Amino acid sequence: MSSKKPENTTSPYCASPARYDTMTYRRCGRSGLQMPAISFGLWHNFGDVDSQKTACDMVLRAFDLGITHSSSTPSPISSQ
Repeated sequence: MSSKKPENTTSPYCASPARYDTMTYRRCGRSGLQMPAISFGLWHNFGDVDSQKTACDMVLRAFDLGITHSSSTPSPISSQ
């Protein structure tokens, strides 16, 4: 019997230790909650637009850059 790992397994994700070093965070309201200056919009990058691997790569890269807030709400529809 072989003890080889299956080829389709991936290594667990390990977040960048420097992920909070370069992102600017701002206080949100009176709560004192710190939010990143940039939010990651998920609604446009998923579904049939990109592959699952690409979508996962985008989320992990954003997190590594200190983007800790995301939104999955679709953009407003024009009322024309």
